[in-house]
Amino acid sequence: MRLTIVTVVFNELEDLKKTVASVELYLDQDIEYWIIDGSDNHIIKDYLLTLSNPKINWISELDKGIYDAMNKGLERANGDYLIYMNAGDSFYSRFSLAPILEDHSINDLVILGYSVEAFRLDQYLRPGLGNEARVFGSPSHQATLYPRSYYKKNTYRLDIPIGADADYTARAVRMCGAVFVPAIICKFELGGLSSSYGLQSIKLRMKQIYSLGYAAKLIVKIVMWNLLPKTVYYRVLASSKYTKLTRGCMPILAKEKIYFSA
Repeated sequence: MRLTIVTVVFNELEDLKKTVASVELYLDQDIEYWIIDGSDNHIIKDYLLTLSNPKINWISELDKGIYDAMNKGLERANGDYLIYMNAGDSFYSRFSLAPILEDHSINDLVILGYSVEAFRLDQYLRPGLGNEARVFGSPSHQATLYPRSYYKKNTYRLDIPIGADADYTARAVRMCGAVFVPAIICKFELGGLSSSYGLQSIKLRMKQIYSLGYAAKLIVKIVMWNLLPKTVYYRVLASSKYTKLTRGCMPILAKEKIYFSA
């Protein structure tokens, strides 16, 4: 099974270097790597020109935003599966791709796994232990592998300013079915635009209010974001859904795969 890894970046050189270093550990396998740079300066392109691994492909050009850049990744991918590991994200240090790439019983299903979400010294396992079946309703984008049969026919919606990744994954699960594999795939740093409620984030989220329920949840999160220290804010959100990880200890993960039928 051939895998395509796509990284989208915009003016984030140090984050990109971190992600490239993580991906390079896997490039001895049957993998192709695409970096989609939409930066408005030359710094990222200058760095990309220094990369010599023949499996690293890249383009550097202005785009219409993160989801437009992610669509450019879809257009160029050739793998049986595709995963996004955007600038700042990384594969989990103990994750092995081999068991997934060699398991042909899950071909053409969306593959989901655990992710570790981190903020400063706090780390959370998503989905929480014992709540693995909930992953099909709210999967982590960075811990999702999309089959070629889906990603070559479907694109990210550009009319959703924040959350088009969640929409894309939800459509994939409904259309293809999915399997949860008990492996931690990625580490995701909280605090970026999609997981914060600063002024820019609020303006974008206001454009996509679709119900009174969504509006009420948005107001609650905005109030909490502005009243609570950020570490406390993420602890409150994680308390009912995720498992807080103890530093240096490997959690006991689920033993079996879980399937979701389309």
